[in-house]
Amino acid sequence: MGLQNLTHGLDHIYSGSGPIHLEIGTGNGENLLAMAQSAPGNNYLGCEVHRPGLGHTLLGLRSRRLHNVKLVESDAVDLLHILMPASLDRVYLFFPDPWPKKRHHKRRLIGGAFLDLLADRIKRSGQVHFASDNAGYAESILEMIDRSPVWLNLAGAGHWAPRPRYRVITRFEHRALCDQHRVYEIAIAKAAG
Repeated sequence: MGLQNLTHGLDHIYSGSGPIHLEIGTGNGENLLAMAQSAPGNNYLGCEVHRPGLGHTLLGLRSRRLHNVKLVESDAVDLLHILMPASLDRVYLFFPDPWPKKRHHKRRLIGGAFLDLLADRIKRSGQVHFASDNAGYAESILEMIDRSPVWLNLAGAGHWAPRPRYRVITRFEHRALCDQHRVYEIAIAKAAG
């Protein structure tokens, strides 16, 4: 689906009226497919730039006969810019590219401007879940959250969230765990004020 289909909002693209969950960077769709199958009352939007990953996810949608998932081939920031304010109930960002070299940190997706844009697109008390195996990136996100008046760390300031049951171990995460990388979880909610 192209971005032009989303300029009038998200409600018209789903047959059900359930909450709308966005996964940014779906990869091969393992988490998206598992979540959509286990919670058929929710509507899921997957955002991915890598065409082979989108193709793999489409095959999974067809084989599992899931109708509560839509996919968009887009950069996450471009997608968020065209979505209506307060249109998302939950957002997932699992293992975004950490750009580990210091000179590349400016390319990281999650920064102050991104969190501000996300705060505008998510409903009041909406939640966002991050996961990363890069300690530096995860710590920088945690610090931004703890300084933000807009976001509330659901695990408490300065604390990591527990691993959620709904998140499956993807091929990428399995490799990180085999390399003995710790996975850092951050769960936040938009402050009610």
